[in-house]
Amino acid sequence: MKINITSKKRIVLLALFAMMSCGGAKSSDNGLNTEEKKEVETSQGETATKKESKSYEEELKERMDPIEAKLNKIIESGENMLSASFELDEKWKAEYEKVYNLVLSKVSGSEKSNFETKEKEWFEKEEEKIKKELLDDGLSEGDRDYEMLFASHRAGLVKKRAMELAQKYDELSK
Repeated sequence: MKINITSKKRIVLLALFAMMSCGGAKSSDNGLNTEEKKEVETSQGETATKKESKSYEEELKERMDPIEAKLNKIIESGENMLSASFELDEKWKAEYEKVYNLVLSKVSGSEKSNFETKEKEWFEKEEEKIKKELLDDGLSEGDRDYEMLFASHRAGLVKKRAMELAQKYDELSK
């Protein structure tokens, strides 16, 4: 038995009508009139545009602020300070690596080597400053306080550099 196209259309329409009657296909307009629907669609479009227009720097800040607040609260509480300092340092290093690779993907081949070298030198110089400062304060490498303060200072250093690179990435992406 063959069913012609008109009969198939009627069956599909009947099935759709039955589903709608039974609540199978729910409308998302919640009883809004045409004017209200347009307003909702416009505001949803504006939200999507705002999300699309966020800079990488803003996204990084939004992503890291709650993590940083949570870990800083632990550090300030005095309990698990060492592990929280290391975790904060690791979280920022991971974010730095992401944005470093993004910037690296945007620079030309001849600039890549220079960029990599400058980043490495900058970090080595800054880490030496932190070590010197801690040693000048009377702390010894390997001491618990030294390790905690080093991790905490380096997290601040990595955060600063990650945010700078995020700005650079945003500029390169324009």
